[in-house]
Amino acid sequence: MQSREMKAFLQVVQADQNKMKIENKENLFTLCRNGGDEKELEALLESDSSLDINKADTNGYAPIHYVAKYNRSNLLAVLVRRKCDINLVTKDGKRMTALHLLAKYQSKDRVREMSIPYSEQTLTSEELMKAEKERIDQMLAQEQDFQCEIACMRLLVQDSQLEVNATDYLERTPLHIAAIVNNYSFARDLCFSKRRLIKEKVSPNNATNPVSLRVSTIIARTHFSTWA
Repeated sequence: MQSREMKAFLQVVQADQNKMKIENKENLFTLCRNGGDEKELEALLESDSSLDINKADTNGYAPIHYVAKYNRSNLLAVLVRRKCDINLVTKDGKRMTALHLLAKYQSKDRVREMSIPYSEQTLTSEELMKAEKERIDQMLAQEQDFQCEIACMRLLVQDSQLEVNATDYLERTPLHIAAIVNNYSFARDLCFSKRRLIKEKVSPNNATNPVSLRVSTIIARTHFSTWA
């Protein structure tokens, strides 16, 4: 029979282990949301075998949903290597996969005005140079984001387990989402990579999605005459 001291010691050890598990779980989601080094993620997952990379947080997002939404391609690569469920849907009621989130939050087709927001005639030469530098910095940042988006897309589409026809709570596929937000580069990439697997679907016409979209219509807009 264990002594009181031993029982108390074991309780303290158990409490410390539970605390560490909670901290590791919080660190996992923080890293996937905010970004970081892939070695850091690998080390975290190696240090705690109880971490479930397919489990959602209180927001209904699993790690793969955060890395897809925020274009963390280096962290997505780690999760894919560790056989995460790439078709996992969010638990927030919207039932979006990582591919849905990529389609929604990729921004390379959304033309952003990077012109100077005030009349150039009112600026000194020094102010013009500063404004031009800010414009160039913004362009470089967008190009970096673009490369991360491409990397995320490729990581998902090269996986044979990817379900390209998965639908969200409004019965929309990732291709429908891409069309709704005018992300036709994403649509082109998806059609080119998975065109033989994409099935004809029609998104419902409702208040959230006022225009009913046929997959064939989307594909036609991306200059593909067929998807089979």
